[in-house]
Amino acid sequence: EYEPKNIDEFVGNGECVKDLTDWIESDNDQMAIIYGPPGVGKSLMLKLIKKQFITVERNIVNATDLTDEQIGELLKGNVNTKTVLEMFYDTPFFKKAIILIDDIENRIGSDKDINLKYKSLMVPGIRVIATANSNMIKKLNKLKHIKTIEFKRVESEELKVFINKIVRMERKRAPYDFPEHVFSQSNGDVRATLKNLEILLFKNTREVNMAR
Repeated sequence: EYEPKNIDEFVGNGECVKDLTDWIESDNDQMAIIYGPPGVGKSLMLKLIKKQFITVERNIVNATDLTDEQIGELLKGNVNTKTVLEMFYDTPFFKKAIILIDDIENRIGSDKDINLKYKSLMVPGIRVIATANSNMIKKLNKLKHIKTIEFKRVESEELKVFINKIVRMERKRAPYDFPEHVFSQSNGDVRATLKNLEILLFKNTREVNMAR
């Protein structure tokens, strides 16, 4: 219910988000990696990018659920789906294309795989945005011509604003230290914050019971 509808509503990592959106609009590098701890919005960002940046000249395809073989066929244009085929051949002709891959570390079994996967994705006219965990980025940093963007835990004040907004929208009354209470439980993890709020605000009463 409270998932951001667009990138402007995204909570936290403002400078990193701008860095990423500037990269999308530029022609620098063929691949960008968003990395960081769980719960800071990496996967959500891919969803928002697909929604917000697809244009008549730029198609965006989320290939997370495709196998490596299917992605290979996609890059070659050998896919019997008009929407995807338009990416390369159909009318209107897309001059630019972006492939999104969530949790790219799941596709990498060894250090040797990193170079092989990278080379297989590098096709002229196509760029890649992927997400990775913080441990994998140490290996991915060895690649050339790749943009890395680190998403960090959300700062206390930003998350407290987000918490207060939801409390108001849920028409609840909460103690003044309620945002601090929720933040201390989630420590900058937005996904954990929402789960905690779901429990704390669940009871059918206007008063928030912090002891739950």
